[in-house]
Amino acid sequence: MSKINHDVSIDVDAIVADTPRATPAQVMSAITKDSVRRALFANRECVKQEDIDQAIQEQLVGMANPIEDMDPVLLRQVAYHESGHAIVQHYVMPDQRISRVSIVRRSSGTLGYMLPVDTVEMYGQPLRRIVSRIMVALAGHLAVKVFMGEFWTGATGDYNMARMEFRNLAVHGFFGPPVSELYRDVKELQFSDERVERIWVSLEDQIEKMLVEHADEVEALVERLLERRDLSNKEVLELLGKNSLQLAQDEGVEMESVLEQIGTSVEGLEYKRRQAKITATKADNDTAKTNS
Repeated sequence: MSKINHDVSIDVDAIVADTPRATPAQVMSAITKDSVRRALFANRECVKQEDIDQAIQEQLVGMANPIEDMDPVLLRQVAYHESGHAIVQHYVMPDQRISRVSIVRRSSGTLGYMLPVDTVEMYGQPLRRIVSRIMVALAGHLAVKVFMGEFWTGATGDYNMARMEFRNLAVHGFFGPPVSELYRDVKELQFSDERVERIWVSLEDQIEKMLVEHADEVEALVERLLERRDLSNKEVLELLGKNSLQLAQDEGVEMESVLEQIGTSVEGLEYKRRQAKITATKADNDTAKTNS
């Protein structure tokens, strides 16, 4: 930052939080070149937060290539699609940060996107987190159906992501012992398999219920996207209710990891032993109070 003339109000922590997947070269180019270019085009002598934010988006998802005369109904469909992703992301994957939600077409060809980023380095994860990623992937297409009454095109990439994650679940034994080597022949996992279809349909039902439950937030996000086209993490969170991680932070809950907020299996022996210790300690304290 010392190499450019910038606004003193720039939030460096927010920049760091939004760029865990960016390479050092991408971050350097965004800050020292692309953000400066944006400031110069705007006839400003210093770089603002928005210049850096947009420069980083250019590095990650491509240059903005907006369609000035896009049909209003089509634009609203894109807004519902991305809002669906964002709502489900916020509530089922609170361990991640929603870096950006946008309905501005990019040079990559995408008409919009919701960009989540990890808040901690992930080297392993519970399978339920993979299930959550499937829910996020399916949420955009389902939001369009729920709010506009029918499916639209535009979910090819999302469905490919969902299929890939279902295969990931199969490899790790989610549907039973993975006796076939799925990486050698991906056709081993048939998506006509009733086990896969049952889980897929069940997840769609859960997603639809969540979208209906948070309909006010979906609509608010859609309207703000139609107004501004592009929303930062702060702007998105202003429109959404608090998820489990935010509630835990408000309550001062001590957490060993943010992963605790995607759920802790009560079937695990570690959980049962910990709860037994808590119960025993409480009983001892109650006995001590009674005897004193």
